[in-house]
Amino acid sequence: VPECGTCPSIVRPGPGGVTVGDWMAAAMEHLFQSVEPAVISEAERQVRSVFPNGLPHPDDLVMVNVRWGDKKREMKPVPILSFIREVEKLIETRPPERADMPLHVYVATEDPRALREFIALSPPSWRIHASGPLQMEGHTNMWKFASGRNGLQSLGALLVSLEANRFVLTRGSNWSRLIDELRKNVVDPRCGGCTSMVDLSPGEWPTMLGNGTITWESSSGR
Repeated sequence: VPECGTCPSIVRPGPGGVTVGDWMAAAMEHLFQSVEPAVISEAERQVRSVFPNGLPHPDDLVMVNVRWGDKKREMKPVPILSFIREVEKLIETRPPERADMPLHVYVATEDPRALREFIALSPPSWRIHASGPLQMEGHTNMWKFASGRNGLQSLGALLVSLEANRFVLTRGSNWSRLIDELRKNVVDPRCGGCTSMVDLSPGEWPTMLGNGTITWESSSGR
């Protein structure tokens, strides 16, 4: 982790500078410009498993990231009903010609409780999909969980997440921020700004203070 004095000079407030969010998004765009074949193969495997009839049209797919698990120590968990309400609002923005098409919701979460609750509380007409690893209940240490095979499956699920045009995220979570950064800098430029996002728990890490200083200390997003 760099000291504040070595952070890039372009990251500063005001004219001629860029925000931390913009800088991090550009960094993620660079890192993901080439994806390992193993990750692509894993994403394709997940698509075949959870979308046996093929991926829905991007306008008929809403991506939801529910970060519960150990995140409650840093960020207040967002209730499932809040996600559902935002999905209901987002689907009203679909093009008129797709308004009557079935709605698909892709839920990205590591917490099996969150997935069960989302399925239970969603309207019966919604088609709920999920892939990627789930933690055993009671085991919430993400540092130990997101490695090896689980890490590969998580990256595969990340690529699947980007198939949607509409996103409900909690940017207080690193994973939601990563999804949003790739949405803005990779997906949107390719589709002419076709995506939209709702943030239910704003957050930024690292953080730019009012005087332009960059700090890696944060109460959320770690």
